[in-house]
Amino acid sequence: MLKRKLGNSDTIVSAVGIGAMSFTNFYGQTDEIASHKILTNALDYDINHIDTSNVYGMGHSETVIGNFLAKQGKQKNFLFKITTKASI
Repeated sequence: MLKRKLGNSDTIVSAVGIGAMSFTNFYGQTDEIASHKILTNALDYDINHIDTSNVYGMGHSETVIGNFLAKQGKQKNFLFKITTKASI
C-alpha cells in the first residue's frame, strides 16, 4: 500500500483510507460485525487510515471503531491513524 505524509505532520498514512460513515446506516443497512470485517480487511491490505466524525451516526462510527480496537490487545494503539475534518 502506498503511504503518504498526513499534511505537514510526520504522520504516515495509507493513500487509501476507510470512510467510517459506512459504519452507520447512512449508505444502507449495516451492522458492527460487517464493519469489523471491513477493519480486519483494511489491516490485511495495510490500510491504516480511518476518517470519521462525531456526526456519523451521532457517534456510532466511533463506537464501532472503539469496540474493534478494544479486541486488539496491546497493538490497538498502533493499528490505525484516525482522522476527522474541520472547518471554520
